[in-house]
Amino acid sequence: MQPIAAELRRIVRSAAPDATEHGYPGWRGIAYRHPVAGYICGIFPQKDNVRLLFEYGQHLPDPAGLLREGGSQTKWMPVREIGAIVEADVVALVESAIAFGVLNKGRLSEFRGTQRDP
Repeated sequence: MQPIAAELRRIVRSAAPDATEHGYPGWRGIAYRHPVAGYICGIFPQKDNVRLLFEYGQHLPDPAGLLREGGSQTKWMPVREIGAIVEADVVALVESAIAFGVLNKGRLSEFRGTQRDP
């Protein structure tokens, strides 16, 4: 899973050069924060895949159908093989995550839990 995580890391850093990268040993992942958009995504190696998780994935366009349900606001993209990564699709998701965060700055708490059942 290490080569997959390294490739995703390269792509995210390229797509979001202003984002800061933070390691989270307890979560076994790397998180990315944009200076305006806030937390945009994280890379989380699993046993059989690497997940590229988007904090507000429920609100992102996903024309390639890459994202899986991750919770009330998150969605994640599982990557099982390095050859399955389409850089343009990952870049589009990262850019959409930044745009969503920037456009909704100061209102992001309104989006938390919007997909929960009553």
